[in-house]
Amino acid sequence: MPVIIFTFSVIISAGYAQFVTEGNNQTDQVHRRIGDETILYCPRSADDSSLTWLGPPNLIPYTDGKQINNDLRKSDRLEITGNHSEGEFNLQIVNITIEDEGLYRCSVIVNGSPREYDTELKIERLPTDLTIINMSNAHQLFGIEHTELILTCSVRRGNPVEILQWTRNGINIQNQNVSLLFSKDNVSEISILQYSFVLSREHQQDKFTCSAESSITKEPLSKTVNINVYYKPAIVAELYPSNEVTEGSDISMQCNADANPEVQKYTWQKYDHVVAIVSVYNITKIDRSQAGEYTCSGYNDLGDSSHKINISVLCDMKKV
Repeated sequence: MPVIIFTFSVIISAGYAQFVTEGNNQTDQVHRRIGDETILYCPRSADDSSLTWLGPPNLIPYTDGKQINNDLRKSDRLEITGNHSEGEFNLQIVNITIEDEGLYRCSVIVNGSPREYDTELKIERLPTDLTIINMSNAHQLFGIEHTELILTCSVRRGNPVEILQWTRNGINIQNQNVSLLFSKDNVSEISILQYSFVLSREHQQDKFTCSAESSITKEPLSKTVNINVYYKPAIVAELYPSNEVTEGSDISMQCNADANPEVQKYTWQKYDHVVAIVSVYNITKIDRSQAGEYTCSGYNDLGDSSHKINISVLCDMKKV
């Protein structure tokens, strides 16, 4: 006759408990905070002579029947509870500490057959030490236009495990350029969330926020960084009052730049001849010899750019 194994699971998220049964093997998982108390249940009736509770580290004996092992350092925080006449021998732990975290096993004999029931006690911990790698003290990250920037956020993992998320100006980033990595040091496990993209000047002063959201806190742990994009100048030259003036009038040529860092040097050229090293070039009482094509150029550490304009000088025919 074939053996049929039934598998089912129930998750109780509000209490952070998970109960899974597969055939005859049963596990239970509970989350508690330091200082709390909990009762670990042994789900089958037993007599105290067949009962043994084992626990961390490495499933050492905690009880002999319903008697607590007094050699345990935490024996005064342990008690076997329940209606013993009904076969209830549950393990109560009070004033929980980090050393209580681990696997517990209730071992009993039911109808002459041994049974074991495991409970994993996990200590609730908040995520900590959220860090945006390479962020300056002024909460800025620097990059150059048209190059790749990798935003990297790390956090020491809490329990239950938090959800890490990058947002750009308050909007969640969810695409193929986001990757979640894991690491570990002597203290704890570390989650690392990376987001890679190519910088443009449109990213200038964008706010990127990394947040770690835990089910045991109301507010997520978060940090925000401002993006500072370096790019070469984009130059626009303008004429005031217009590009057509009457001989003898005044004219102002202004060179405007969108650049980061700021333009270090401006030059005005008429054809190939430099006529001024300023951003604003003023000509008073312009004459017909000053008509023609002018070029404004701006320079910073990343390069240069220029813009050409033409001046037409209208002559008074009475003076010709």
